[in-house]
Amino acid sequence: MESPSARDPDPRQLEAAIRKSTVLARVQAAATGQSVFVVGGTVRDLLVGLPATDLDLVIEGPVDRLARTLDPDGTVHDRFETAEIVLGGHAIDLARARTESYPRPGALPEVSPATLQEDLSRRDFSINAMAVAIDEPDRLIDPYAGLSDLKRGVLRPLREGSFTEDPTRAIRAARYAVRFGLDLEPGAAAELRGVDLGTPSTERLMSELRRLDPGERGAAELAALAEWGVVREATDEAMAEGPEVLRLLADAPWSGFMDPAEFARRWLLGQIEGDASMLTGFEGPPSVAVRIAAGEPPDSVLLARVRGAEWLDRWLTEWRDAVPAITGEDLVARGVSEGPAVG
Repeated sequence: MESPSARDPDPRQLEAAIRKSTVLARVQAAATGQSVFVVGGTVRDLLVGLPATDLDLVIEGPVDRLARTLDPDGTVHDRFETAEIVLGGHAIDLARARTESYPRPGALPEVSPATLQEDLSRRDFSINAMAVAIDEPDRLIDPYAGLSDLKRGVLRPLREGSFTEDPTRAIRAARYAVRFGLDLEPGAAAELRGVDLGTPSTERLMSELRRLDPGERGAAELAALAEWGVVREATDEAMAEGPEVLRLLADAPWSGFMDPAEFARRWLLGQIEGDASMLTGFEGPPSVAVRIAAGEPPDSVLLARVRGAEWLDRWLTEWRDAVPAITGEDLVARGVSEGPAVG
């Protein structure tokens, strides 16, 4: 599949996609004359020719009536005035235009109703601060020059201190930079070196990290975070090893051995468990290997493997599930005295 970075963003692609969408037409009809705006990532993706399987929509008013009209089984979050619905097989995030304030770094935002312009101003990056009305798809609303930044290949936060108020934006920055082939604005790169990913709750951090793909893309995203200085207490060796683990988890036999998001969380926060060096230099019979490897946490095992402990492939696929062909009773029956030797 062609990379989005190889395509020029084109407002005509956006307009054509909105005009031919029967789902969006149903949303606008149910809104009874109130403008509904396609916003954020949906606009960005349609501009570069990517399909918008999930839709981000904003209205300047309450969302509950519209959400329940479109999908009575949808979920409405009254505190944030947002809703998640399904319409015509499409997942839709519906939100009231709002402003946000953060009582402390990494905390959940406090929200207040606002205009569309104010809503766009609270977003993370210029490429996510664009909108278009469903009933006026030929007019791109782009107050922060997101289209220009896409064309220039630049990822630019909307304001200074953006990463401090919400450190999880660092992970999103890596995802967008890799996916769209963007370079982080120099000022933003400097700010990232002071970001503490230990500030947000584990739940919020994991929510972002679960969007990491094992394999080359996820590895590139972790490598970007390492390059930007976001990894806590990282040596040069550790910064190279994290991306290698994501590659390892993409293929057999290691796929499924550990949740890639959980490994990334521990790696980013400098919380790798166990001692990979015990496994890396091990030489011994399979029976001892099984006992040693079984006592190590999965992140330690993965690091040992990327450091060259190839015997762990056999431990994973053969040795750890092996069952002895004979039992202690068999040995006793053949004359071995009961005791430690039987074990």
